Amino acid sequence: MTIDHDSEDLRRRVEMDPKNESLKIQYLRTLSRAGNLRQARDFLLTGYSCSKSWENLGETDSEVTRHCSGCRKSVHFTWSIDQLIDHSRQGHCVAAPRHVLCDYLDRVVQSVSDDPNLLKSHACIFETGLRQVTRGWKISHETTIFVRGDVAREYRVIPVGRRRHILILAVSAPLSRTRKAALKNELRAWTIEFLLASPKQIDDALSLYYPAPPRPEGWFLDGILTV
Repeated sequence: MTIDHDSEDLRRRVEMDPKNESLKIQYLRTLSRAGNLRQARDFLLTGYSCSKSWENLGETDSEVTRHCSGCRKSVHFTWSIDQLIDHSRQGHCVAAPRHVLCDYLDRVVQSVSDDPNLLKSHACIFETGLRQVTRGWKISHETTIFVRGDVAREYRVIPVGRRRHILILAVSAPLSRTRKAALKNELRAWTIEFLLASPKQIDDALSLYYPAPPRPEGWFLDGILTV
């Protein structure tokens, strides 16, 4: 029997017994040996994705953590593959931009033979519906005037473009409904659309376009005297 026949037979067995983790691991090993990483990744993405989206999860005190009312678990958003693996080993639900999830799932497929517990402890995967900015993104100085520096730094947003009355902002994690409403209140004249950018892209853009104003001389002494 060829590996293709093996994988097809295992796929059917997994479909008939979806809770059998040993069968899933065997199926992934077979796909990995055959070099079918994309098929294995798609299998994981389909099998472990939650029907709920990150945007509809319950808010918490952290912008990168939300709560799922269905499974009653916390969901952690990150750009780091190592953090995704760490959360998964602890049975946490995870969320990330799609390309980060794909790289992470490729790592899971390649390591499942050495670390089968990584798959056994895995919880749900959540995707965000936001598109990502291009790698060579360019920001116009004319666009930055539409967001004040204090607002950009407070909400960690970078204006990357506009279409008529629509202002397009980049964020490193989707804003909660509360934060989004507060931001819209600051930018009343605009309808807002969001894109994802990496934390480093946001940090670099904030340093370049919205550096924090220098503290006035004597601020430290004044702070002591007013305590």
